[in-house]
Amino acid sequence: MQPKALRDAIIVASVIFIAGTTVPARAQVMVDMARITCGQFMDYAFDKQEVIGAWMSGYFNASLNRKILDIARYQANSKRVSNYCKKHKKDTLMNAIQKVAI
Repeated sequence: MQPKALRDAIIVASVIFIAGTTVPARAQVMVDMARITCGQFMDYAFDKQEVIGAWMSGYFNASLNRKILDIARYQANSKRVSNYCKKHKKDTLMNAIQKVAI
């Protein structure tokens, strides 16, 4: 793995780990990922977008039986989805990913 790709993979894993450990035990939050709209996603803070994007990437890659983390594809898909969501705010995020991500 390239040094930059390894660094990016570590950063993504760290963000997911930190996001999961910073929530107090009593403040359990459940999110129905299938109901998040593009508009809601675009209104989230960048760090929340990153966590949701990483989760979605893992979800869709697992559904396709992909076992390799491709940071370049993740970044390109994030940009595609973001551009789509800016124009289709009422569409769900999952639908947007299915339409434009590769």
